[in-house]
Amino acid sequence: EELMAINVRDTYVNPNDRRRFQRTINSKGFVRDHELKLRRKDGTLLDCLLSSTQLRSDDGTLLGYHGIIRDVTEKKRAEQEIRRLDQTRREFVANASHEFKTPLTAIRGFAETLLSGTLEKPEDYRYFLRIIHDNALRLERLTEDLAKISLMDEGRLAQRFSDVSVCDFIRSCAETSRLKAEQNGITLQVNCSRHLPLVRGDLSRLREVLQNLLDNAIHYTPAGGHIRVQAACVQDRWVVVSVSDTGIGIPKDKQTRIFERFYRVDSSRSRKVGGTGLGLAIVKKIVEAHGGHIEVESEPGQGSTFSVFLPQVAEPAAQALERSRRRGRSLKAEAPERVLSEEEPGSYYSDQSRS
Repeated sequence: EELMAINVRDTYVNPNDRRRFQRTINSKGFVRDHELKLRRKDGTLLDCLLSSTQLRSDDGTLLGYHGIIRDVTEKKRAEQEIRRLDQTRREFVANASHEFKTPLTAIRGFAETLLSGTLEKPEDYRYFLRIIHDNALRLERLTEDLAKISLMDEGRLAQRFSDVSVCDFIRSCAETSRLKAEQNGITLQVNCSRHLPLVRGDLSRLREVLQNLLDNAIHYTPAGGHIRVQAACVQDRWVVVSVSDTGIGIPKDKQTRIFERFYRVDSSRSRKVGGTGLGLAIVKKIVEAHGGHIEVESEPGQGSTFSVFLPQVAEPAAQALERSRRRGRSLKAEAPERVLSEEEPGSYYSDQSRS
């Protein structure tokens, strides 16, 4: 009864669809797989194929139409997804080929020069061999990153989850990056409360995430700049680890693409610092595998902040209350425990009494 009460004209989304249908069936007497969009009673749209034939009496009088409408909405979505994946695959292959070609060209060119015997000075030999070595390492990193991201796509990357102290792996990564920051004339600061809840994760993968963000911050922050790593509890649900720098920043229109594979905001600069173009894509995959997400805020010329949201480990109520009491007693009993080093590149600042 509900179907009988529907005026078919009212279901058309685009009036031109009906007019095209009418012209075709009037001229041919039938239509086959006429594409159109129809609107359901609840307002949702359907992609449909309409096949219809005119019904006429013996004397040729038009009595009506007989037709079948097929809903192909899901089919169309599947086809669009296949096209999107195919486009992604083609771009991936093109980008990967380019990334391999650059260091291979350098290796071949310098190796051929060495083999020609035209070099006379020993320092020239060492210089050429160093370039070949650096490009070989770049190929090795690229191969490893490609293998890793392939395993992630298939859900086969080995991960060992346990309760992890965020501050422990932050301090470990910061110590690893300290010398590089110092050599580049950059001040590295760490701020992490010892009262933060634990997170559930693979310690080695979480270190990989933070180390990648720190490496990027060092690469894109000029001498005299600052990098700050800090962690905080947000909404009693997330532990947020953020890496902020005073580097070159990222334009707004590029920020949605920086987690894509092989995407580079500045290709020439990225290749100069030796990145593979897969680092942030891997970071995003790892964070999402931990049930979290990553966000970026940036202004060109002002710097960037990458924030990693990790779900905190749920505590029993009694344990959480006791931790809160211990924290309160600690703050009352102790003056703020600050470790301030000299204002030199690579120095640390740690306010451990903050949350």
